[in-house]
Amino acid sequence: MTIVLSKPVVDFGIVTTNPDRMTEFYGTTMGLPQLDPIRMDGFSISRFQLGDTVLKVLVYDAEPTATAAIGGIGNGTGIRYLTISVANLSELLEACRTSDTGSVVDEPVEVRPGAWIAFVADPDGNIIELVQRGGTL
Repeated sequence: MTIVLSKPVVDFGIVTTNPDRMTEFYGTTMGLPQLDPIRMDGFSISRFQLGDTVLKVLVYDAEPTATAAIGGIGNGTGIRYLTISVANLSELLEACRTSDTGSVVDEPVEVRPGAWIAFVADPDGNIIELVQRGGTL
């Protein structure tokens, strides 16, 4: 059997106990447009448009009893980071540096001519790789 996609991208959800700071990070620091929130039985979802993808921040009514491994991408197994291709890497890094919601984990590195990567963390420590292709910083 082969999967038959009805949408050509993957949406993803991040469970948090820190909804205000996470919403500020993704909505203000990263500048993602916020979609209408969703309330379901037992949890609520704040949603952000990320290209054709939807990033969902979930808050359960009953706080989860376990937490995921945080830290660098090599500190645990499983899904450890997200990659977002951007055209304004320097601007996003500065927003993370000056906000109290995000942080720059690794400064930009030119991995090949004109291709830059940097890593930032959201308030819960989730790692995001930012990639800029073309141009200089």
